[in-house]
Amino acid sequence: MIQVPYQLPEKYVKCPSCLTKDVPVGHLSVGFKASWYCDACGAKFDLIVLGEGISTSIVPGERAEKTQVTLKSTGPMTILVEGRRYRGPSSVEPDDAYYYNEHTCPVNYLGVLKVVDGSGDDDPHGIFEWVKTEPRVVAAEESE
Repeated sequence: MIQVPYQLPEKYVKCPSCLTKDVPVGHLSVGFKASWYCDACGAKFDLIVLGEGISTSIVPGERAEKTQVTLKSTGPMTILVEGRRYRGPSSVEPDDAYYYNEHTCPVNYLGVLKVVDGSGDDDPHGIFEWVKTEPRVVAAEESE
């Protein structure tokens, strides 16, 4: 097996709230605007690419808390994946049953490159059934 080294983008921006998480922005074009949630602290911030510079600003009162989502397959398998619960005045709580049962591909919540079902479908929405969403339990080694 040949291993190819992972090449990091040249540009990064730190979360303006916690200053600990580097967000890769080297692939974004000038004028790109988006709102992002920090994976480390959950703060929501707006990001604008301005030529060589990046502008960031915290969106007060908005954050994403990590959740754990239990799903099951038609086979003898149940998995626990990391999800998000959004908080703030403009946040709309998603319908997790719809999101996990129909809307999104398992690639989005499994963190893998591809999921292929038994019929060869490589975009198999709905292969897991949503069971419940609850606050994420963080193990002691994760919080260090």
